[in-house]
Amino acid sequence: MLVEPELFVLDDPLEEVDSATVRLVRQALEHLGNASRAVIVGTANPKPYLNWGGRFLFFSDGRTVSFRDAQAVLTSDEA
Repeated sequence: MLVEPELFVLDDPLEEVDSATVRLVRQALEHLGNASRAVIVGTANPKPYLNWGGRFLFFSDGRTVSFRDAQAVLTSDEA
């Protein structure tokens, strides 16, 4: 990249890709997280992201309904 943005916004980066691409995307996301970059992922299925994401913001009908860490998401019925 020519610039090093502080924020990345991704729309379902693991959706409809093969397993090799999933691994590459996850490695890239982990690298961004380790480089102190913020990553926002829009998805209807947060489960693939729970083991590396720090905090999760849930929306319903365009409104925020909760903001929790991965452990709280895992113990709820929203994941």
